[in-house]
Amino acid sequence: MAVVWLIVGFLLVAAEVVSGEFVLLMLGASALVAAGSAALGAPLWLDVALFAMTSLALVTLARPVLKRRLQLGTGTRTGIDALVGMNRCSSAGCSWAPAPGPALMRWSA
Repeated sequence: MAVVWLIVGFLLVAAEVVSGEFVLLMLGASALVAAGSAALGAPLWLDVALFAMTSLALVTLARPVLKRRLQLGTGTRTGIDALVGMNRCSSAGCSWAPAPGPALMRWSA
C-alpha cells in the first residue's frame, strides 16, 4: 500500500505545478506521510487517518502562511498602474500642463 500512497503523493505534487494554489502540494505531502506510515507497517485505517489529519493541518495552517510569503505584487507597479501620477493629478485637481522632459508618445499623421 505504501507504493500507492507514494504514487498518489508524487502525482499530486506534480499537478501542483499546473495549479499554483498550494492545495495539491499539501495533499501530496500528506500522501507522502501516509506512505511512510504504510511502509512502517501501519494498518490502512491509520494511514487514512494520518493523511486526513496532516491534510487538514497543512491546508489550514501552512498554506495561508506560504501564500502570504509568496504573494506577488509587493510594490512593483506595472501596466496602467505604473502611469498613476504621470499627469500631475492629485486629490486637489489636475494640472494638464505638459510635464517637463521628453514626451512619452508622439502622434504623427
